[in-house]
Amino acid sequence: MPSPAPIQSPTESPQRFDTAFPPARRGFLLMVLCLALVTGVLLRGIRKGEFSENVDETVHAATGLYVASFLHDLPLRHPVQYTYRYYAQYPSLGIVMYPPLFYLVEGVAFLVLGASVLTARLTIMFFALFGLAFWFKLVEELEDEYTAALSTLLLAFLPAVLRYEKSVMLDLPLMASCIAASYFWVVYLRRGTRRSLYWFAAFLCMAFLTKHHAIYLLVWCLLTLTALGKWDRVLNWRAVGVAAVCFLVVAPVYFLQILMNASLSVNVKGTSADSTMQWGYYWSVLPELLGWGALTLSVLGILMCMRRSKRENVIIMLSWIVSCYIIFTLIHHKEARYILYWVPAFAYFAVAPFTGKTQGRAIRIAGIAAVAVVLAFYTARGWNYQRRYVSGYAEVAQRLAHMEGGLVLVDMDLPGNFTFFMRAFDPARRFVILRKALYEVRTIREWGVTEFAHNQSDVEQILKADGVRYIVVEKNMPLHFASQTALRDVLDHTGQYKVLETVPIESNMGGWEGRSLILYESEAPVAPPKGILHIKMPTLRHDIDLPFGQLTGK
Repeated sequence: MPSPAPIQSPTESPQRFDTAFPPARRGFLLMVLCLALVTGVLLRGIRKGEFSENVDETVHAATGLYVASFLHDLPLRHPVQYTYRYYAQYPSLGIVMYPPLFYLVEGVAFLVLGASVLTARLTIMFFALFGLAFWFKLVEELEDEYTAALSTLLLAFLPAVLRYEKSVMLDLPLMASCIAASYFWVVYLRRGTRRSLYWFAAFLCMAFLTKHHAIYLLVWCLLTLTALGKWDRVLNWRAVGVAAVCFLVVAPVYFLQILMNASLSVNVKGTSADSTMQWGYYWSVLPELLGWGALTLSVLGILMCMRRSKRENVIIMLSWIVSCYIIFTLIHHKEARYILYWVPAFAYFAVAPFTGKTQGRAIRIAGIAAVAVVLAFYTARGWNYQRRYVSGYAEVAQRLAHMEGGLVLVDMDLPGNFTFFMRAFDPARRFVILRKALYEVRTIREWGVTEFAHNQSDVEQILKADGVRYIVVEKNMPLHFASQTALRDVLDHTGQYKVLETVPIESNMGGWEGRSLILYESEAPVAPPKGILHIKMPTLRHDIDLPFGQLTGK
C-alpha cells in the first residue's frame, strides 16, 4: 500500500520560489521587465517632430550625419580638407565643440539604419536603456532587486530624464556613461577587484569622451574615498597605471579641442546673465525637474537615512549630490538640464529608505505605498508625455532636394535642422547651404555677432556674388538683424525671386504659431559662382576659404 504524500509546511512554497528564482535570476527578470516598460514609453510618439531641443539638438544630429559620411567615404589622406569642404556645404557641426564618442555611435547608427530622426532618437534610447540597466545593478548592489526595480522606473520617468530620453542631446548619453562608471567604482570600493577597476576606467573614459561635464565623477570619487577611508584602492601601482592610461586616452582629445577651438573658454565661462543665483540656481529648478512627488520622497528619504540606513550607501549617494552641486555651481554657465547628472541620487533616496529592511514594518508598508502611488503617477504622465517639437523643415528640404543643384541661402530659427535633412536627402551633394552669408553668431548672440550686410543693397550684392539660386526663409520668426529685414524686402518687392513652396510649421511650443517656411528660386538664370567662398569661423583660430568649384559633388 503506497504511503500518503507528505503534508507541505507553509514555509516550503517560499523556499521553492527562492530555489526557482534565486536573487540573481529575480534581479535579471525584474531588470528586463523594467527596461521593457521604459522602452514602450520611449517608443510612444518617437516619430513625432524634428530636431528642435535647445538648438544644440540640430547640431548633434547633423554632426552624427557628418561622421556617417566620413566613415562611408574614409578620406584618410585628407581628413581636414574633407571636413572643411563638408562644413562649407552643410554648415552645422559640433566636432570642435564636443568630444567624439556620441557622434561615432550615432554615425554608425545612421549607416546601419539610415539617416533619420527615428534613428537619432533610437540611438538616444539605446543610451537610456544602457544607463538604466547599470542604475538597476548599482541599486541592487547597494540594496536589493525590488528597490532597484522601483528606483529604475522612477529615474526613467522623472521629468528631467524623460525630456532628454526623447531628445538628441549629449546629456543623456553622458549620464548613462557616468552611471556605468559609478557602478563599477562602487564595486571596486567594496571588493577591490582588478576587473571592476578596469571597467570603471573604461566607462570613465567614455564619459569624458562624451562631454566635459563628466568632471564631477572625479570629485565624487575623491569624496567617497575620503569619507569611506579606502585610500588603499588608489594608492597602488595598478590604480596609478590605469589612471595614466585614462589620461593618455582622454587628454589628446581635449588638447586638440583647446588648440582648435578659439572660443572654448567663452563657451565654458558663459555670460554674466548665466550667474543669476550663483549658489541657489540648481536648488531653485529642482522641483520642476524632479516633480514635487519625487522631491518630497527624496527629502524624506534623506532624513530617514540619517537615522536608519547603511552608512556606506548614504555616503555614496550624498557624495553624488554634493559633487554635482559643487561642480555645476562653480561652472559659470548654467542651464537647468545640467541637473540631469545628479537626479539618480535623488531617485535612490526617493525609494531605498522606504523599501529597505532596516525600517519598521508599519513604516515600510506606508513607505512602499507612497512610492507606488508616486511611481504610478509618473509612469502615467510619462506615457502621455509629448516632447516639444517642430516639423516642416524636412518637407521643404525634400522638395528642394528634387530640384537642380545650386547654392541655397537660408534664414531660419533652426538652420541645423534644415541642414540635416538637406544632407540626408541629397546623397550626391549637389547643394551648398549658405547659413552665414548675411551674419554670423558665435553660438548665442551674447557671445558675439558679425554682420556682413546692413541694407538691401548689401544683400543684393551678396546674392549676386555668391550665385544664390535658392532662398529659404522662415516667415513670422523674430528678426534680430537689419540684413534679415533687408532680405525679406528683396524677396517681397524686387521680383528677383519667385515662390516655389510654402510649408506651415507645426509645433506645440509657444512663439511658433503662424510660422512657415518659404522656398524661393531666382527668376533669372544663375551662373555658377567663381572665386572663393569665405566662411567666418569664430570657433576656430582661422576662417575657411574654399573655391566654389570644389563645393558640389562627391
